[in-house]
Amino acid sequence: MRRGTKSLLFGCHQVIIHPIFVLVGWIVLYGWSSLTLSVLTAILIHDWGYWQCHSMDGDDGIMHPIRLSWLRRISKPDPYDIQEEVWYHSRHLCKMMNRSPSRLCWADKLGTAMMPSWLWAIQAWASGEGFEYMENIHGHDYNDPEPMNLLGLVRFHVKYKRLWGRYGTRWGRNDDMSTLIGFVGPASDRLHLYDSTTHRGL
Repeated sequence: MRRGTKSLLFGCHQVIIHPIFVLVGWIVLYGWSSLTLSVLTAILIHDWGYWQCHSMDGDDGIMHPIRLSWLRRISKPDPYDIQEEVWYHSRHLCKMMNRSPSRLCWADKLGTAMMPSWLWAIQAWASGEGFEYMENIHGHDYNDPEPMNLLGLVRFHVKYKRLWGRYGTRWGRNDDMSTLIGFVGPASDRLHLYDSTTHRGL
């Protein structure tokens, strides 16, 4: 079974658990009054494009929102564009297309940070995606290396919680990305958050 499919079935993007936490993140950032049927649809299906992807951050995985292009057909009558929200919840895609992250991007990240670290670690271990994330981020982002085991995944997520718990609400509510610039890392051009006011990676 491919990693993207594992992630949707029992991993970090599990099709029931993950949207619940993203919904909570959305409510924290934008309030109950912002919820519409279109918003709920975007929250529910935004990661379905991972289905049958070989990896999460590889060439197929980073393009997972594009695989939901059919959303354009069902969102046209609605002033809220589901496809735009879903496509640009991916910071990789935002960089490629020179677009700003959607509101769903911040709700997604904050929702993941609100998960219990033990739960996230078990899901990340079960699908194997957690070790992919750790390999991709070590040495060129905000995380120091952690052991490649279940405890290491817990510690990895705790650091993620500290980052997004501290900054995520501010970014999402203000939609001010002026201090967050740049990509660093290997040739895959992974997004790296950089605060130009402190000259530190986040």
